Amino acid sequence: MYCSKLEINLGVFLSNSTTAPWSIVRTEKALELGQRKLTEMLNGMATFRFFRSMTQITGCTKYDFGALGAEHRYVKNTSVFIGPGCSTGVELIGRMAADWNIPIITPVGINSLFDNKTFFPTLTRISFTFDMVGQFYLKLFQMYSWKDIAILLDSYYELSKLTNKFQSTNLLHLFAENGLRATLCDAQVSTFNNALKAAAKVSRVIVLVCSHRRIRELMLEAHDLGMTNGEFVFLFFKTFSPFLSDQWYVAGDEKRNEIAKKAFNALLVALPNNPESPEFAIFEASVKNHSLTKYNYDFDAEKSDVQHYIVGYHDAFLIYGKTIKEMIQYGENVYDGRLVTKRMRNKTFSGLMAGRFRINENGDGERDLSVLDFDAEGRLWTVGVYSGNILRMEAERSIKWPMDKGPPVNRPRCGFTGEDPICFPEDRSNLLIVIAIVFCSIIIIVLAVGRMIYRQLKLRVDLQSNWWKIDWEALEMNPERIHSVFGDSKLQIPSENNDDIKENPNLLKLYKGSAVALTPTTIRNFQPTYETQMELIHLKNVNCVYLTKFYGLTHKDSGLYIITEACSRGTLKNILQDESFKINKDLQASLICDIIKGCCYLHKCPIGVHGNLNSQNCLIDRRFVLKIDGFGLPSIRSKILKTDIQDLLYFAPELLRNMLIPVQQSADVYSFGMIVYEIITRKEPFEDEMKFCSIEDIIDKIKFPSKTPFRPGLEDKPEDENSLLSMMSSCLEENVENRPTFQSIAKESKQMKWGTLGENFLDNLLSRMDEYANNLENAAEEKMHAFLDEKRRSEELLYQVLPRSIARDLIRGNKIEAEAYQCVTIYFSDIVGFTSISAESTPMQVVDLLNDLYTCFDTVIENFDVYKVETIGDAYMVASGLPLRNGNEHVTEIAKMSVAILNNVKEFRIRHLPDISLQARIGIHSGPVCAGVVGKQMPRYCLFGDTVNTASRMESNGEAMKIHVSLATRNLLVSHDSFLLIERGSIAIKGKGKMTTYWLMARKDEL
Repeated sequence: MYCSKLEINLGVFLSNSTTAPWSIVRTEKALELGQRKLTEMLNGMATFRFFRSMTQITGCTKYDFGALGAEHRYVKNTSVFIGPGCSTGVELIGRMAADWNIPIITPVGINSLFDNKTFFPTLTRISFTFDMVGQFYLKLFQMYSWKDIAILLDSYYELSKLTNKFQSTNLLHLFAENGLRATLCDAQVSTFNNALKAAAKVSRVIVLVCSHRRIRELMLEAHDLGMTNGEFVFLFFKTFSPFLSDQWYVAGDEKRNEIAKKAFNALLVALPNNPESPEFAIFEASVKNHSLTKYNYDFDAEKSDVQHYIVGYHDAFLIYGKTIKEMIQYGENVYDGRLVTKRMRNKTFSGLMAGRFRINENGDGERDLSVLDFDAEGRLWTVGVYSGNILRMEAERSIKWPMDKGPPVNRPRCGFTGEDPICFPEDRSNLLIVIAIVFCSIIIIVLAVGRMIYRQLKLRVDLQSNWWKIDWEALEMNPERIHSVFGDSKLQIPSENNDDIKENPNLLKLYKGSAVALTPTTIRNFQPTYETQMELIHLKNVNCVYLTKFYGLTHKDSGLYIITEACSRGTLKNILQDESFKINKDLQASLICDIIKGCCYLHKCPIGVHGNLNSQNCLIDRRFVLKIDGFGLPSIRSKILKTDIQDLLYFAPELLRNMLIPVQQSADVYSFGMIVYEIITRKEPFEDEMKFCSIEDIIDKIKFPSKTPFRPGLEDKPEDENSLLSMMSSCLEENVENRPTFQSIAKESKQMKWGTLGENFLDNLLSRMDEYANNLENAAEEKMHAFLDEKRRSEELLYQVLPRSIARDLIRGNKIEAEAYQCVTIYFSDIVGFTSISAESTPMQVVDLLNDLYTCFDTVIENFDVYKVETIGDAYMVASGLPLRNGNEHVTEIAKMSVAILNNVKEFRIRHLPDISLQARIGIHSGPVCAGVVGKQMPRYCLFGDTVNTASRMESNGEAMKIHVSLATRNLLVSHDSFLLIERGSIAIKGKGKMTTYWLMARKDEL
C-alpha cells in the first residue's frame, strides 16, 4: 500500500560557468526528460516538486547556494539531490546530504575521495571512477605482461592540472599495491621532452594523464625522440570531452599532420561507452535540438557529443524512481536517505537510457569502457571492451601495432638504457663486470684514503704552524692611528702601562693596520694541549660577519692575551646605558636579528656553544652591526682577569645550580632572552628588583624558585612588541626542553619581519639619525660624521693603490721625493705555460683565473711584512724592506712568503680546467733600489735599479715549482739559518754573465 499524498521534493545542482553555460546547454533537456519519466513512473503514488540550483561558478571551485536558499522551505524536506557536475561540488553537497540524511545521485564524482562511503553514506555515483580506470589498466597490463609502467603527468595545463594530479597519484598507488614498478614523470613545462626522456629510461609502457588538447603535441614530441617506432605504447583514458578520429589533424599544418598520423599509431585510447539503442538516438537528437534552438549551441559544430554524464542526469531520475517505487510497495520510509541509498546498491537497473546498468555494493556504477586504436590511415577503431572487470579484445579487429612489431616487450633485452651487461659478449661480460667493480672499488678506496690523509696532513700542519702566535712587538700602540682607524669612535684609548692594562681589560692596539682588543688572562706559561690547539683551529675557521674575528694569542711579562677584533662603538651594554643615544624599533630589531644570526652560526660550527653570552660580549662596529665576542677557548677564557657577579644574572638556572655541568646551547638561548629584555627596556637584568634585593638574593631566587620562576618584570611593556615579548618569555623558560633553538627563533623572526632594515641599515643610518636630532647643531654634526666616513673610505681606497706612508704624504699635499734603499729583497713570479692555458680559455676565463690566483696570493702576503708592487698579466712582483725599512728581516719575510705561495699553488685548482695543475716559477734577489711615485693620473709606486732586473732574471731562468735565489740573497738567508738551500751552480744570466745561484727548498721548521 502507498499513500497518494506522498510528496517528493527533488533538488538538482548544476555547475554553471559564467563565460559559457556548458552544463545548462548539455543537461537541461536531459533533466526535463528525466523528470517527465519519473512523473510517469510514479503517477498516482506521489506528487513532485522540483527546484534547481544554477550556481554561478568558474572552474568548479566554489558553490553559491543563492538559488537553493530561495527554495529553503523545500530543502528541509528534500527527498533527493541530483548532481552536482564536478568533484568539488560533490564533496561539499555530499557532506551536507550525509548530515541531512538525503540521498544524492551524481553522474560524475570520479575522484577517489568518494570511494570511502564512510564519509559519504548517502552518495551514489553512476559514472566511472578513477579506481575503475586503474582496474582497467591492470587488466590490460596483465594481458600483455607489462610490469614496468611510466605515468606521464601534464601539470602545465591549468584547466586540468588538479584532476590530472589526482588521477596520477591514484594510479601510482594502485600500481604499486599490485606489484608493478610505476614511475611518475612530471611535465612541468610547456614541452614534454624531458618527461618523455625520463619515461624512456624506466619503461616502454607510458600512461598519459593529460588534456586531450595536448595529445597531438605530446605524440609529435615522442615521434621526434624516436618513441613511436613500435618499441613503446602510449595509453590514454578520455573522461568527458570528445576524442575525435582526426585528433591528430590541425588545419594549416599539413607538414606535421602526416607525422602526427603515423605517431598516433602508437596510441591506445580508452573511452566510456555511450548507449547504442534507438532510444538513445532519439534522446541525443532531442538534446541537440534543444541546445541549438534555445542556446544557439551546435554540438556538431563544436565537435562535441551527448556524453555519458548527460545521460547520467536523465537516468538518475529513473534509478531513484524505480527505487522508491519498490520501497513504497513494501511500505518503507522513502524519506530515509541512508535506506534509499542502501536499496540502490548491488542492483542492476534495466530500461534506462544507458540500457542495463549495475550499481555495485559500494554505491558506484559499473560502466563499460571501449578500447580504441588508430590504424595507419589515422582512423579510430574499437578493438576491445572492458565490462564487469573483464577485458575482451575484438576478434574481428585487432590492434595495429606500429611497423607490425606486435605488443612492446616489458623490458628490452639490453635494458631500458641499453647498458644491461647481458648485451655484452658472453665470454667478456663477466670479466668486464669484475674489472669494472674492482676498478671502481680501488678508485673509491684511494679517494677515501687520500681524503683522510690530506685532512690529517692539513691538521698536522695547522697544529705545528703556531699560526696563532703573535709577537708583542708586532702590536702597535699609537692612539692617533687607533683613532684614525676607528674614526668617530667614542672609545677611550688607554696607554700601555701595566696599571692601565689592569683597569682596561680590553686593551686596544693595532695589528697589521686593524684595531684589535687584547683580553688579559692569568696564564703565565702557556703550553697548549691538543684540545686547546683544536679549539684554536676551530676559531681560525670561523667566518661570520656577526662574530668578532679571532687573530691569535700573544704573551707578555704580565701574562697571556687573547687578540680579537675591536669594534669602534663599544659594547651593547654601554650603548643601552647611554640615555643620549636614541634607539628606535628598527634598530632594536636589527640588533636582535644580528644576535640571532651570530648564535645560529656559532651553534652550527664546531665551537657549538658560547657559554657566557651577555650584553658586555655584544660589540657594535661603526656600521651598527652587532658582533658577538667572548666565544671559544673555554680553557683559556676561564682564566680571564675580569670577574663580575652581575654576569651571573645572564646564566641559565641549571648552570647556577651546578657550574660544573657542561654548558648546553639552551643556556645560550636563556642568555639571549635576558639580552632581549635589556634591549626592549634599556635596563640591566633585574634592575628594578635590585632596588629591594641584593644580587646574591636574586641569584638564590633564580636557582631555587618557589612556585613560579623568578624573572625580571615587564610592568610597562609596549603593546606593539607582543611578538618580541612572547619570544623572550619562551627563551627564559625554566624547563630546558621548552626553550626554542636559535634556528626556530630565526624562522620566527622572518615570519614576523623583525628588523625590516636588515642589511640596508647603513643606507638608512643618516635618515634614522636625523629622526633623533633635536636641533640644527646635532644634524650638522651627523653630516660631518658622514663626510668623515666618506673621506676615510677614499683614503682606504688610496691605501690599496700606494703605500700608506706615501699615500698620507699625498693626502697632506707634500711633495713625494724618490728614496734610495741600501738593501731590499724583490720577488718575481709567473705562471709556467700561461700562454697555452690562455689559448684554451676565453678572455673571461683568463680574467677569472688570474683573479682567483692573485686573490690567493694576496691572502698569503697579508701574513708577512711585504709590499705588493704590481701585477702585469701573469707576473707578480712583491718587495720587502720598503717603503718602511725593517733591517735585514726583508730577506726572511720574502723567503717565508715564497714558500707559502708555492704551497698554495700546489693546492690551487683552475675552475674551468680542473684537470690542469698550475705551476709557478719564482725568483728572488736582494740589493739596493730607488723607489718613488711616478705619474699624476693613476700614480704608481715604482722600483728602479739593477736589483729589479736581476730579480726578474732569477725568475725567468728558474724552473717550475722552484724558488730561484741569487748569491746575494743566499748569503743573507744563511745568516738566519732558517732555510734549506741547495746550490744550483753557475749559469749564464742575460746581461749579467755567469752567476752562481741557489734553490730555496723549504723552511727548516717545516721539515
